[in-house]
Order: sequence, then structure tokens, then C-alpha cells
Amino acid sequence: HKTDQMGAPAVGDKEAWEAILEKGFDKVVFNAFAGTDGGMPAKGGNEDLTNTQIVKIVEYMINLSK
Repeated sequence: HKTDQMGAPAVGDKEAWEAILEKGFDKVVFNAFAGTDGGMPAKGGNEDLTNTQIVKIVEYMINLSK
């Protein structure tokens, strides 16, 4: 999420995150858990992350992008 790679919204890109968040926070978190067809792997490719950590990471990225 640093460089807007593979369609991932760059952290801090308010406009990109607004479009993502229109789908709702729960959908954003679900995509983080499950991955997306656009190439994002489940749990960002780190299967060692807990569900709580994933939610906190999503919240953190959103807060930096408001």
C-alpha cells in the first residue's frame, strides 16, 4: 500500500480510500482476510497475522488516509 501497487490504494490517498470505503468497512476487512481477484493475497500474504491484527492494520491504514 506504499506505492499503489496492483490496484491497492496507497496509504494517504484520500480519494482512493474514499472509493474503497464506499463498499463499507466490513467489506474492506473481508477483502483483507480473503484477498481479492485483483491480486491481493489473503492477509496481505502473511498467514501468521491474527484476525485482530488484520482489523487493526486496516483501521490504521484508513485513519492515515482520511
